[in-house]
Amino acid sequence: MTRFFDSFLQDLRYGLRIILANRTFAVVVLLTLTLSIGVNTFCFGLVYGVLLRPLRFPNSDRLVSVSGYYPRGAFLGWAHSAHSAEYVAYSPPDQSIIKVRASFTRAESDFVSARLLSVLGTPPELGRIFVPGDDAPDRDNLVILSHSLWLSQFGGDRNVIGQNVEIDGVSRAIVGVMPEAFRFPSAETALWIPAEMNPANRGQFWGPWDMQIVGRLAAGLTVKAAHAEIKTLIPAVRAMFPYPMPPTWAQDTRVTSLRDSMVGDVRDRVVLLFMAALLVLLIASVNI
Repeated sequence: MTRFFDSFLQDLRYGLRIILANRTFAVVVLLTLTLSIGVNTFCFGLVYGVLLRPLRFPNSDRLVSVSGYYPRGAFLGWAHSAHSAEYVAYSPPDQSIIKVRASFTRAESDFVSARLLSVLGTPPELGRIFVPGDDAPDRDNLVILSHSLWLSQFGGDRNVIGQNVEIDGVSRAIVGVMPEAFRFPSAETALWIPAEMNPANRGQFWGPWDMQIVGRLAAGLTVKAAHAEIKTLIPAVRAMFPYPMPPTWAQDTRVTSLRDSMVGDVRDRVVLLFMAALLVLLIASVNI
C-alpha cells in the first residue's frame, strides 16, 4: 500500500511539473473538458425534461391523444361511443381581452369540454373545476383562472370565487383557480372556459374544426386498444355529419400517448443533440 501511494505522489508531482511548464496547454485542456462536460450536462437535462420526466398529471402514462382537429359534434360522437378511454377536448389557444374592474389586459384562453380538467386529474387550488353540464347552453358562462393570472389581476384574493369577470365582452363567473404547476395545453394558458356543446347550433357544433381530443385509458386497456377502437368508430362518426364527408375522412387518425403527442418531432432532435454532445466529450477526452 505504501508503494502505491509513493507511486501515486510521484505521478502527481510529475503531472504538476508538466502543467506548470506548459500552462497555456493546461488552460486549453481544462477549458475543453469544462465546456464538454457543461454541454453534456445541459443536454442530459434537456433529455430528462423532454423525454424522461413524467407529465405533471396523476397516472400520466394513462393519458392519450387523438391526432387531428375535429368539430364539436365529431368529438361528442367519439366521446359517447368509445369504451376504451374517456375522451375530452380543448381548442387551440387564443388571445382574450379581460376586464378586471376598470383595467383591461390580454391573456391566453382555451375553450374546453366540461370533463377535461377532471380527466387530467389535477384538483384546483381554489374553488372547483368544471363538472358535466357546465358546457351546456346557457350554463357555460363560467371561467377558471390560472395561478399566475389570479395573482397578477386579483392579487391572490381567496374570495375571488363567485366574482364575475368580463372576457371578450362576456360576463363569466369565476368558479376555480388552478395550481401554479398546472400547465395545459400550454404554459401560457391563463383562462379555461367551457366550450358550449349545443347540437341545435349547427354552425358552431359542426362548423369550426377546432377541437383537439385527449383522454384517459380505461382500467386494463392500452394505447393500442384505444387506437383500434377509434378506427372502428370512424364510419359511425362520419355518418353523423350534417354534410357529406369523403370515405377517406379520418383514415389517418392515430391514438398515441399524450407524452408522445406533446414531444412530437422534437424527440429525434433532442436525442441527436445528446449523441452529438457525447461525441464531442469523447473526442475531447481521447485527444487530451
